Amino acid sequence: MRRRFLLSFFVFTVLVLVGLELPLGTVYRQRERQTVIDGLERDATAVSAIALDDLEHGDLASLRTFSDRFGGHEGEGVTIFDNAGRVLVAVGRTPSGAIRSDLSAELRRALAGAKPSGIVHRPGPDLLYVASPIGTGRSALGVTVIAAPTSDLEQRIQRNWVQLGVVGVVVLAASIGLALLLARSLLRPLSELEDAVAGLQAGDLDTRAATSGPPELASVLRRFNTMADRLQELVEAQQAFVADASHQLRTPLTALRLRLETLDSDAAAADHVEVEAAIAEAHRLSRLVDGLLALAKVEASKPARSAIDVSAVVDDRVQAWAPLAEEHGVTLRSRAPQSLRALAVPGFMEQALDNLIDNALEVSPDGSAVEISVRPTASWVEIHVVDEGPGLSPAERDRAFDRFWRQDSSVRAQGTGLGLSIVRQLVRVSGGEVELLAGHRGAGLDAVVRLEPSPARTSRVLDDQDLAVP
Repeated sequence: MRRRFLLSFFVFTVLVLVGLELPLGTVYRQRERQTVIDGLERDATAVSAIALDDLEHGDLASLRTFSDRFGGHEGEGVTIFDNAGRVLVAVGRTPSGAIRSDLSAELRRALAGAKPSGIVHRPGPDLLYVASPIGTGRSALGVTVIAAPTSDLEQRIQRNWVQLGVVGVVVLAASIGLALLLARSLLRPLSELEDAVAGLQAGDLDTRAATSGPPELASVLRRFNTMADRLQELVEAQQAFVADASHQLRTPLTALRLRLETLDSDAAAADHVEVEAAIAEAHRLSRLVDGLLALAKVEASKPARSAIDVSAVVDDRVQAWAPLAEEHGVTLRSRAPQSLRALAVPGFMEQALDNLIDNALEVSPDGSAVEISVRPTASWVEIHVVDEGPGLSPAERDRAFDRFWRQDSSVRAQGTGLGLSIVRQLVRVSGGEVELLAGHRGAGLDAVVRLEPSPARTSRVLDDQDLAVP
């Protein structure tokens, strides 16, 4: 927007300067030329008045002497013709040849009583001339032509154009400076508002815009800050409610589970199945409360990102989950290049991988494998958690990140429906994204976590064959 504003201001100023300076330069040129013509006309009239007396007395010697003296004093060329077009006197720079040939019509007009003027183009500087009749009417004895080079005139006109150009450049520079000041005062509040909106979009609810600039923009910024305050209050109230409710429910749930376990030891055989079912539901409810509390903590957090070693995190989580995977009869392996770094919140990727590995182990049949691989791409560092379970349909993969959503299958019936929601929030806070894809060869599920690569990452570049999951 700043560029469009400055460009519009620049084009408008240029158009105004061209619209003003071109007419000014043209008028100045016409005025200077007319001034020179008026001066030549006065001189030609004066010379014609003196030449009339000399021609009436046939004193050509006196006429030549006067013409030499006049031409040397004024720096002009003097040419005197008789009424037959013959040159009687030619002093200084004269267009006599051109007058006799190309400008013979102008000579006839002068003999008729007019005072024509024009420019004669010749090698060297052009000549500007004025012709004046010697005498009046049919009694005109000849024509006096006074000529002057146009070099001085053209120099004055050129200096005027240069001055107009300098003035135009100064005005243009001043207008650009003014446009920059206006753009700064008008667009800086909008830029600050854009930054504040980006901060809110990124989840920073403390972001506010400085209320500066013109009154209209300041009013918009104040309204935005009021909206941000209200939004922060609502979000914080929601997060506080979820955290408080989850925290307060943990104690009675623990007590309820203990009472049910005590009751189970004393229950009759007929009631044992029902008590066991109640204990299982209490355990699931406890996990649900723990999940809500963990999700509320993640949503309320605003930690800073830093560069983490993704390969090291993956290897660490594989080693931690390997014993449990062995108990399930599942092979857990990793495939990651060394020292592949990405930007994330420290500790968040460990939690996200724990949830993804836990889900993968729950659905993996005996004798299958779960593979965790790290793949660098042009825009991301990708972590793939691939299992060989029953997988999900495209519609189910789209809904899997919704809170409390569970697949209508006994395989996942014991889950709380919060694990993938927590994973998505952990990855989002870290500036990445997560997606569920179909597993290789149409079986299982491929959970992909994408993180922004660290600018200072150092990694061994592997081709697609090296990173392929069998």
